[in-house]
Amino acid sequence: MENLLEIYKKLNVLGYTLDPYSQKDETQLYAIFRYVVDTGGQFPYACNSIEEFHRRFLEAPSNVYVCHSSADEVVGGFYLKPNFSDKSMPIANAAYMLRSSSRGQGIGTLLIKASLYLAKDLGFHAMQFNKVFSQNISAINLYRKLGFNIIQTLPEAVQNPDGSYQDAYIMYRTLEDFPFSVGSI
Repeated sequence: MENLLEIYKKLNVLGYTLDPYSQKDETQLYAIFRYVVDTGGQFPYACNSIEEFHRRFLEAPSNVYVCHSSADEVVGGFYLKPNFSDKSMPIANAAYMLRSSSRGQGIGTLLIKASLYLAKDLGFHAMQFNKVFSQNISAINLYRKLGFNIIQTLPEAVQNPDGSYQDAYIMYRTLEDFPFSVGSI
């Protein structure tokens, strides 16, 4: 896998940058959050309020990163934070969101790759996703390609908008094979 500097360069070639979250990003990132929650295919949240956005993405100890277009529009972002507390804090958790119009360009893949390096730089030694929806096949395939394994299935863990249920997966990968980056953003 390319290093963090190469990931930034690939984003730049595509016309994007990855930056730490700033207050100026809130309105646009929140709009993406609302859309992702409302579609129901990625996040298990039932509420798309600004308060829920703050609670899920911005409350400490979250480290939030935002992907901007060359026109300074927010096209996506992610958070990194401890998955657990206390002595289990070295396992990171992340959640990614991308504007629907920005999908299929490789941006999401680059954001996930960058997050692995940034998590390592923040002192995490592994990353775990707690509820990857079983019907989100593209995400599962991408996570597997990036070294994640399904370590547990949660049967009928997510209720779909039509009232049916789908399984969710806990996915995990170590960060031991990641060097520290050449310099964080």
